[in-house]
Amino acid sequence: MILLPDFDNICKSIKANDPRIKSYVLAVTEKTAIKYLKDKPGPVLVAIVPSADSEARTVDSFIEVSTAFFFIVEKANSGDLNEEKEKQQLSDLQLIMEKLKSFVLSKKGACDKLYNLKPGSFKTDPEDYIFGGYNGWSLSFDF
Repeated sequence: MILLPDFDNICKSIKANDPRIKSYVLAVTEKTAIKYLKDKPGPVLVAIVPSADSEARTVDSFIEVSTAFFFIVEKANSGDLNEEKEKQQLSDLQLIMEKLKSFVLSKKGACDKLYNLKPGSFKTDPEDYIFGGYNGWSLSFDF
């Protein structure tokens, strides 16, 4: 299991790596993220505290695999977005998500906190009106 301060530092590094990300929120659940997102300028990096599952077969081989969830989102004012504007918003946010994935993949080295990163576990999905009115992309992966 990754320690919370270490995960927070990774998230801050992700934000610092891309100036298009204007805000960052770390939340325990997606539901909690809603209250933290209030008044945050977008695009916003939302990180959910990773869960951890054991892959141990014996006490001597105990190892945990964590699952991370990241979101790149921006407020979706339903009255302001027509189909073209929504497509453009998703396209712009997708570019930020692609840079986030590249950054995470670059942190797979033995000295990095994501040394056990499992690239085959990456799952990226578009998100529509998540967190009470945000559009964007989600990324989950195991490490």
